[in-house]
Amino acid sequence: MIMRRKNPLADPLWQRALSMGLMILCSFVILLPFFLLALYSILPSGYVANLGGIAGLLKHATLEGYQDVFRMTPFVQMAVNSLWLATVQTIIQIVVAFLAAYAISRWDYPGRQYILNFVIATMLIPAISLMIPNYLTISRMKLVNNFGGVILPNIASGYAIFLMRQFFRTVPRSLVEAASLDNCNEFRILWNVYMPLTAPAIAALGIIRFVALWNDFEWPLLILTKDRLMTLPLALVRFKNEGMIDWMPTAAACLMTILPVFILYLLTQKQFVETFSASATKG
Repeated sequence: MIMRRKNPLADPLWQRALSMGLMILCSFVILLPFFLLALYSILPSGYVANLGGIAGLLKHATLEGYQDVFRMTPFVQMAVNSLWLATVQTIIQIVVAFLAAYAISRWDYPGRQYILNFVIATMLIPAISLMIPNYLTISRMKLVNNFGGVILPNIASGYAIFLMRQFFRTVPRSLVEAASLDNCNEFRILWNVYMPLTAPAIAALGIIRFVALWNDFEWPLLILTKDRLMTLPLALVRFKNEGMIDWMPTAAACLMTILPVFILYLLTQKQFVETFSASATKG
């Protein structure tokens, strides 16, 4: 039986107007902080509340905040550090999640459900509660002020393992059995069957983890204290003096930190949405 998609134009006019109004309201609420952030990055604090329209904006706008960011911080080096750390951690987490999810979903063995429950349980533990024991461990390993100290506690992600396991469940069992009958070993099944069918899911997971690791603040702040090792989110705490925050460079640094991941999402949003829509349909 073929299911026909409902035509949105068939809805009553009031319902369409209400839906459009809610979408506009939600868009306004989401975009307002970015608009204010952009204003604070080019206007002194006293002028934001009393802007006086476009004329006031053109009169008082300045790029001094952006200049202060590059003058007061090694911003380019921080961007390189953030890109390197986020990329390396994302790749490691995806590889670990891919192999762990395969082991959990592919084979039936005693204790498999307990392992899955343990993975889910790790998602319920607040990351902040693990910082002190993790820091003591990293300190004893002499990895403070070392990228390895940032990477080591993040080599595995319970969220990534669980998400990959859910996608692996959508792989038809008949394909796996056919590959086994063709004398494919586990590596070939993993590479030739699971990898092509879950490639969009891996890409979506990579985007999610990259954005989360790019924005990571507390752990790098604890481990990295040298300027040449710091990441972009750490630049946000550099523009305060005796408790007073200089909002122009802070907003400018925040906007430039957000911009790369925002562009990444714009470039991949179609694939991102289609991946999870397909997963929901199959599920």
